[in-house]
Amino acid sequence: MTEQEKQQQSSDNTGGIFKRLMDWTGASGAMESEQSRLNALQRIQEAKKWIEMPYKDRMEILYDKGGKHGGNLSEKEINDPNALRWFIYNLDGNDSKQVKILQKSLNKFFEESGFDMAPLPTDSSFGDRTILRMNHFIGQYDKHYSTSLDTKEALRGAEELLFRRNDPFTQPKDTMDLKSHLEKLNTNEETMKILQDLQMVPK
Repeated sequence: MTEQEKQQQSSDNTGGIFKRLMDWTGASGAMESEQSRLNALQRIQEAKKWIEMPYKDRMEILYDKGGKHGGNLSEKEINDPNALRWFIYNLDGNDSKQVKILQKSLNKFFEESGFDMAPLPTDSSFGDRTILRMNHFIGQYDKHYSTSLDTKEALRGAEELLFRRNDPFTQPKDTMDLKSHLEKLNTNEETMKILQDLQMVPK
């Protein structure tokens, strides 16, 4: 018998037999399933740590400007409502350049969002009209674009759904109701990807 044949026989007598036994009893699949569940739980926990950080800390990491870093975003960096909200958080109303960027960014937001309102003059004046428009944006952002609350709720729901999937006493209606609720939540992109990967919401 060659050395290779001896190694193969040894494998068959130990790991090979063990693997076939695991497959035959279903234990192999159960272990893989449990590992997948633990991996999913870890992803959910990491997402929870991120979303539970204070807003200021998250934005400092995300944009590397503003807050403890100082300065503010440039006009080119304000490419979505989240960036505009962080720009406003760090706004210096006495800086005419920043005020002009604010006015232009607000005009762009309300135009693209389909609001029927006259654009602000981009005169760098931080007057009442600009302040009112800025506060109107903050109200719209909090109502339609801020995903923090829904994301936290979705992650809690995902944890519960993982638990119920592993519970032999879970009824189909229990998981269907949870999945239906998760589909209605406006979460951040990372959490949505987790839910989709775990087949909790459709892609």
